[in-house]
Amino acid sequence: MMKSQTLLAAFVAGFLTIGKCQTFAVEFEKAAEVIEERCLSCHDSDTRKGGIDLEPLIEPANASYGPHTKLWVRAEKMVVRGEMPPEGKKPLEPTQKQAIQDWFHKSFVLRDGKSHIGPTPLRRLTRYEFENTLESVLAISLKPPYRNTITGQIEVSKIASIVPSDIPGESGFDNDAHRLGELKPPLAELANAANYALAKFRNNPKAIKTVLGRTDIPKDAVDEDAKQLISKFLIRAYRGQNARLSENTEAYHSLYKQHLQSSKDGSKSLMHVFEMILVSPEFLYRMELSQDNDMPYAVR
Repeated sequence: MMKSQTLLAAFVAGFLTIGKCQTFAVEFEKAAEVIEERCLSCHDSDTRKGGIDLEPLIEPANASYGPHTKLWVRAEKMVVRGEMPPEGKKPLEPTQKQAIQDWFHKSFVLRDGKSHIGPTPLRRLTRYEFENTLESVLAISLKPPYRNTITGQIEVSKIASIVPSDIPGESGFDNDAHRLGELKPPLAELANAANYALAKFRNNPKAIKTVLGRTDIPKDAVDEDAKQLISKFLIRAYRGQNARLSENTEAYHSLYKQHLQSSKDGSKSLMHVFEMILVSPEFLYRMELSQDNDMPYAVR
């Protein structure tokens, strides 16, 4: 009896898979038909008007993610904007336009028919995010009031005057992940900005209490106390990414002891370690981990 149920379940699963594949094949065929009938006269491998060859898109092997994904994205964008066919040519019928959009949505936007979070590229914090994060981590205020009440002028923050502005990417936004992922961070300027923020932090007992649980940064902390202070600072600075907390604490504690040999001042050495943490990749970059599922989950 159990064997029969197993065979039946396998048959049903196989039948549904076949049905799904057949549905996708029909939908792709509709989209490919539109491209073949309305686009290839100008954009086949021979004509390549505007340097665009859409012929690969009518091949079933190129129907989803692969080497021609960018070409699909470009084609769908042109169809949505009404740029294909161009002016002077008969526009696509609503059903033809919908065929392209439906296939693109199901094949490239959805995953197994469901919405998903998509890739999360590694990128550096923008100057604005860097300043906001310093304020949050150090429990201090770095930005001046939006407008000087006496002069009426909009003031630029010290951080904004130290760290260069971000260059917008192809998207037009300065937080473009691909652009920020390619650029080398201005480490000297970021270190100067972190040093400025830490100077304000060091002279603010309330902020020190919030971050470290005490109102001062000790000059002569015993070894274990210094390690605990470093660990507390790491927990805040790395924004919940504490999977390697023990390992990172040991590494920065070693840096502390090394610096202490020359400084002979525990507070200076701790501040040096804090600065190194604030210019480390784990602080400067958004370390979001994508989970391979289509259900919502907390982003850290």
